[in-house]
Amino acid sequence: MDREEKYDRQLRLWENQGQQLLESARVLVVQPTVTSLELVKNLVLPGVGSFTLLDEPQTVQSEDLVSFYLSPDDVGSERMSSLVKNLNELNEDVAGDFHHVEDVNVWLQTVQPTDFWNQYDLVVLNWEYPLVLEQLSKLKIPVIVTNTLGFYGILRIFKPSVEVVETHTQGVADLRIVNPWDELLQYSDSIDLESLDVEEHAQIPYLIIQLKAVQAWRKAHTQLPKTSQEKKGFKKMIMDWKKDYQELNFDEAVENSHMIMSSTGVPHSIQELLQQVDTRLEEENSRSLFWILVKALKAFVTRTGVLPLTGALPDMTSSTGNYLALKKIYQGKADADRALFTQKLDKILETMHWNHAVDPQTVQTFLKNSRHLYFSQSSCQPLNYVNTKIATEHEDSKSNLVLIGIFLVQQYILAHNALPTLDHLDDLFSQRKSLTASHELYDVLREILRAQGQQLNNICSVMGGIAGQEAIKLVTNQYIPVDNTLIFDGLRSVTERWKV
Repeated sequence: MDREEKYDRQLRLWENQGQQLLESARVLVVQPTVTSLELVKNLVLPGVGSFTLLDEPQTVQSEDLVSFYLSPDDVGSERMSSLVKNLNELNEDVAGDFHHVEDVNVWLQTVQPTDFWNQYDLVVLNWEYPLVLEQLSKLKIPVIVTNTLGFYGILRIFKPSVEVVETHTQGVADLRIVNPWDELLQYSDSIDLESLDVEEHAQIPYLIIQLKAVQAWRKAHTQLPKTSQEKKGFKKMIMDWKKDYQELNFDEAVENSHMIMSSTGVPHSIQELLQQVDTRLEEENSRSLFWILVKALKAFVTRTGVLPLTGALPDMTSSTGNYLALKKIYQGKADADRALFTQKLDKILETMHWNHAVDPQTVQTFLKNSRHLYFSQSSCQPLNYVNTKIATEHEDSKSNLVLIGIFLVQQYILAHNALPTLDHLDDLFSQRKSLTASHELYDVLREILRAQGQQLNNICSVMGGIAGQEAIKLVTNQYIPVDNTLIFDGLRSVTERWKV
């Protein structure tokens, strides 16, 4: 099957650049469970580059058949080999492999060579092993920790910082109706609405109608409409210009009039990035291309007062000639903005002695998304008594109790390398150290321990789907990932997130 045909649906989501990053990504899954194997499946199907399963040598037992990726024919065979073989059958484009260690618990508490970790772009763990998290944080390799306990699931993402250009955020484009440039004004002034016949009048793009309406309103009121009454008056003025009730372009001008005011200026989130860019670039660990591009954006905004124009135009009622003329004007301004931005960028690169060339397509993508950039200073700290309490103490829902319960169980597992049982219920509850005084926590802990480590396929499928989605976000660096903790309560079919 042709690649474009095979991956058609996902290419629409993250386009060719995202697919290429996915196809080159290498993922390590330590001690694969039913949950993390669901994650792997959700990476194999869209065509991840390669995956490696790491575990101790062991043969497939009948109880292992709870996993969809083992069959009765695999009983008695080597587990890792069987899993890789069966997962590889899902997509011939993906390279699967496995790696045996004598004792996983010892391995997770031993510093591994940097060369070993650098083979991978993403590491998936079942629990938060501090030594592994510390080492991968220094290497800037993202980690997903995900697991299920009975009807409950947890997902945590460990990445020192998240910088996303292609957030795919749906927002209002700034078409510069409020602050037009000379070429747009000249084109608008060349059109005399009153002198046009009805047919020509109905083919004027609504952007030109809005631009003329803004100019007329400013002459009468000096400032744009702000109150509800003023906005109604603005819309009425546009409708009064109609020469025929069937003129859809005037209806479009009114329907989209809210975009005129809401799209002006630099969004608050982008202003915050511009304010901290100099500090980020002073820190050697933060000197990424993302912040260099933000620095150039700051220089552009300082010079122009606006963000670069993308050149994109919405669909609208218009004659072909009028639309193409308007498109040419917007594209010309976008090209000019890109040239000015590139000039600012080149000066910054020269000043910083940046030795890597910046691809023009990278610049184009950045400018296209400059209104919707995303940055988060994440956390690479495992759950502990302090940050768990801070994250959940103001929560009213029961999901915070699930997070606390899973944390207490994880503490036991990391200390004893074994799952606690119902016999440990009172001891675990007594160790909560005032995380919460709620007796509902006792019920949550009992539910977790009652599962005895059993992973339920439906819960694993949900968590594997969520984790697979987050993994794709991390390796393609598109869309906004969870920041940084998610709990799934299968008893109530509820997900909740915290930044811990």
